Amino acid sequence: MRRVGQTRKRDTAEAAIVAALHQVGAQFMRISAPGAPDLLVLFRGRVWLLECKSPSGRATIAQEAMKVAGWPVIVVRSPLDAVEAIGATAKDLLPNAVKAMALRDLDQAREDEKRAARPLKGVT
Repeated sequence: MRRVGQTRKRDTAEAAIVAALHQVGAQFMRISAPGAPDLLVLFRGRVWLLECKSPSGRATIAQEAMKVAGWPVIVVRSPLDAVEAIGATAKDLLPNAVKAMALRDLDQAREDEKRAARPLKGVT
């Protein structure tokens, strides 16, 4: 017998899926209401409802009822499924460390430009 959405465990696939969503810069909220999808995801101004399932995981009766009612829930079984479901590209998959380094380099270049544009003190 399948659960009907009572106190629920998080799916084992969810941690890796959340990490991948974070890596591409998506914002997300975990949802814990009976029958509700696991994640509410915001990426590039669009919102998705994702249900995280392991490869052999099955939907609960309450989850099936949501789909029948017309809720646009996407079932994802892997980090790649989740990233593709929200429309992320290979460019979005750059590691956060690389993105952070690029932003630091950009900030440094801007500071260098500002310094070069300022007259040196004491020089006339």
